[in-house]
Amino acid sequence: MGLQTALRGLEVSQAGVATVSHNVDNADTPGYAREVVDISEMPSIPQYLGGNLSALGQGAQVTQIQRIQSDFLSNQYRVQNAVLNQANVVQSTLNEVSGILDEPSSTGISNALTQFYQAWDTLGSNPSDLSARTSVIDAAQTLTQVMNQTANQLNQLRSNLQSSLASAVNQVNSLLDQIASVSNEIAKMQQLGEQPNSLLDQRDALLNQLSQYTSFQTQIQTVTQGGVSYDQFSLTLTGSAGPVTMIDGMKTDFSNGDPPANLVHHLVIASDTGDVSIVPITSDSASSSDSVLAGQGGQIQGYQDSIADVQTYQSDLDVFAQSLAGPGTTVLTSGWTIPASLVNSPPYNKMEFTPSGGTKPLSLQDFITNEGLVETNGSYTIPAGTKIATSLGGMTVTLLGPLTVSSATLSNFGNMTIQVPGGEPTTFSDYVNSPVSLPAGTVLQNVGLNQLLTLGYSENGQGKPLFTSSATAGGQPITAANITVAIQPSDLAAGTTSQTDSSGNTVAVSGDGTLATLIGNMANQQMQFPNPSSGSSATGSETLTGSLSSYLTAVVGQLGLQSQQASNTVNVQTSLLQQISNQQQSVSGVSMDEEMTNLISYQQAYNASAEIISAINAMLTQLMQNV
Repeated sequence: MGLQTALRGLEVSQAGVATVSHNVDNADTPGYAREVVDISEMPSIPQYLGGNLSALGQGAQVTQIQRIQSDFLSNQYRVQNAVLNQANVVQSTLNEVSGILDEPSSTGISNALTQFYQAWDTLGSNPSDLSARTSVIDAAQTLTQVMNQTANQLNQLRSNLQSSLASAVNQVNSLLDQIASVSNEIAKMQQLGEQPNSLLDQRDALLNQLSQYTSFQTQIQTVTQGGVSYDQFSLTLTGSAGPVTMIDGMKTDFSNGDPPANLVHHLVIASDTGDVSIVPITSDSASSSDSVLAGQGGQIQGYQDSIADVQTYQSDLDVFAQSLAGPGTTVLTSGWTIPASLVNSPPYNKMEFTPSGGTKPLSLQDFITNEGLVETNGSYTIPAGTKIATSLGGMTVTLLGPLTVSSATLSNFGNMTIQVPGGEPTTFSDYVNSPVSLPAGTVLQNVGLNQLLTLGYSENGQGKPLFTSSATAGGQPITAANITVAIQPSDLAAGTTSQTDSSGNTVAVSGDGTLATLIGNMANQQMQFPNPSSGSSATGSETLTGSLSSYLTAVVGQLGLQSQQASNTVNVQTSLLQQISNQQQSVSGVSMDEEMTNLISYQQAYNASAEIISAINAMLTQLMQNV
C-alpha cells in the first residue's frame, strides 16, 4: 500500500510540473487561460490495525486540469469590444468626411462661394465689361466643380464603406463556421471523457474576434447521455424580430460536417443602404420575411452608421446646391433612384412630384404610394416623364432698379408673389397686359438665383438660368454631384431693364448692373434650410434661417460635433476595455512568480514521495536479508 501511495504522489507532482511547464510556455499566447491541477484525496480503505478497524489513507489523485477564466469578464470584454470597434469605424469615417469637406480652407466650398459673390459685385460695378462677366462664369464653374468633386468623393467613400461592410459580413460568417466546428469538437472530446482546454481557449479567441464585428449572446447547456456529459453551445444575434439562433446547441454534430449541422443561419447584405439580413444557412439571398440585423454594435454597426452619416452629408450638400440655384422644375428623361431611408428627409421631402400626364403635384411619399412603386435593393426608382419641382433657395429680395417683365416671364412666374412700394401683395398673373414695368423697391418673394437671372436681361436678350443639372443626369433636379454652369458670358443677365437694339431684339440696357449688384448682396441673404443638426432622420420640420454660408457653417459644425463625440467614445471605450483586459489577465493570465512557486512546491513533493519509496525499498531489502 505504501508504494502505491507514494507512486500516486509522484504522479500528482509530475502532473503539477507538466502543468506549470504548459503555463510557462503559453504565457504570451493570445487567449490562453492558465491551468491548475485539481488534487483530491483518494478514498480511504478500511483495515484492522492492532485489532481495531481503521481507515488507511491511499494518498492523492489528480481530479482534473482546471482552466481558470471568468465568464463574466469574458462577456463584458466582448460587449465593450463591440462598442469600441463600432466607435472606431464611425470616428475614422467622420475624419475622412472632414478631410473631404476640407472646411475652412482656400480650396473648400465656402471660399469658392465667397469668390462667386465677389465676382457678382465686380460685375455690378462694370456690367458692360466682358471680363467681369467671364469672371462670374469662371467663379460659378469653380464653385460647381468643387461641389461635384466633394460629392463624388463622398460617394466613393460610401462605396468603400459598403465594400468594407461586405467584408465584415463575410468575416462574421467565417468565424461562425469556425466557432460551430470547434464547439462540435469540444462536445466530442467531452463525450469521450477528455478535457478540451485547448479547444475552449480556441473558441474563446474566436468569440473575441467575433465581438470586433458584432455583439452576440451565448448559452451553454450541459446534457448527459448514456452517463456521459457534454456541452451544447448556442449563439444568437439580435434581429428586427427578436433573437435569432445562429449556432444551435441542440444540433451539436459529432461528425462535424461541412457546413456544421449546428450552424443554422448566416448573414447576407440585403441592400446598398447597408441592411444586413439573417438568413438560413441554405440561402444566399435575403427575402422580405428574413430578420434584419439590428443594433448589434461592432464594425458592422459602425459601417451601417457610417453609410447613413455619409448619405446625410451628401443630402446636406444637395440641399446647399438646390438652395444656391433656387426653386425650379425639371422632367426626368430616365429613371431616378432615391434611397428608401431618405424619402422623408431633405431635400427629397422638399420636392413635389407630378406623374407623367398628371396635373396634381404630390409629395414623394404620396407619389410612391399612388404610383405603386416597389422598394428594390433599399431604393425607389422614380420613372422617366415625372415632373419634379424643387422649392429650396427661395428668398425675399427687393429690386434695386426697375424691372421690365416680358410676356414669357408673366407665364413662367405667374404665381410669384410681388409687392410694389406702397401696394398690396399680388402676383404676376394679376397683370393682364405685358410687358409690365415694376419700379425699384418692388419686393419679390420666394425667388431664387436662377429665377432672378431669367427675370433680367443680357446682351443677347432675356436672361438664362446660371445653374442646371448636367446633361448626363437624365433630367434629375440639381444636386451637388450634377450641378453645372449652363450659359456663356454673353447670356449672363446683369440688369433688370431692357431696350430694343437696331435689329429689333430686346436686350439689356447698357450700364445696368442692378441685378448683378442684387445677386452680389445675396451673400448675406436670409433663407430657410433644413437644420443639419436634425440628422438623417430629419423631416424638415426643424429649420435654420440664414445665408448659404451660414448653412455650410452649420453643416461643418455638426460634423465637428459628431467627430468629437466619436473621439470621446473611442477614448472612453479604450480605457474601459483596457481595465477589463487587466482584470482578465489577473484571473486567467500566467504569473511567472506564481508558477515558479508552484514548481518548487511540486518538486519538493516529488522528492518527498521519492524518499518514501526509497525508505520502503530499504525496509523491504532489510526484510529480505533477514529472511
